[in-house]
Amino acid sequence: VFGIFSDKNGGVVVYYTLYILCYTKEVTRVQIREMNATFGKLKNDTLTLQPGLNCIYAPNESGKSTWSHFLRVMLYGINTRDRGPLADKHRFAPWAGWAMGGKMDLVTDEGETITLRRDTARANAPMGNFSCTYTGTATPAPFQRGCVRRKARSF
Repeated sequence: VFGIFSDKNGGVVVYYTLYILCYTKEVTRVQIREMNATFGKLKNDTLTLQPGLNCIYAPNESGKSTWSHFLRVMLYGINTRDRGPLADKHRFAPWAGWAMGGKMDLVTDEGETITLRRDTARANAPMGNFSCTYTGTATPAPFQRGCVRRKARSF
């Protein structure tokens, strides 16, 4: 769960690192530990999160909203049917001209570490390649694509 709160000097992005992934038929909680992105203004940048609530306070135009959009795209993909300059596939195309891509390291309540990856193989399908493996291996984790659910949490 994340939100963006602004003030006159900048903004704060709040990440609560609890997400739910569907493993076969079970629901497992995971925490996001690290994200690495080439997405919008981010050029192979890394964001490391701690367990629990993470607040990111930074000046305007420093990438807080970009990280929020990257997180959503990593979990749900990017809508390639949207058209126009404000479609996410155009709006978050890397400024450096690189291919859009990234990875997200997760840890389950059982202590298993999982890496989600998305990258771009075709220009018309940014972030279309998806993989979910146990971290440091090529072994697929039992993840059903499209089965990520957000869990409502009040603050």
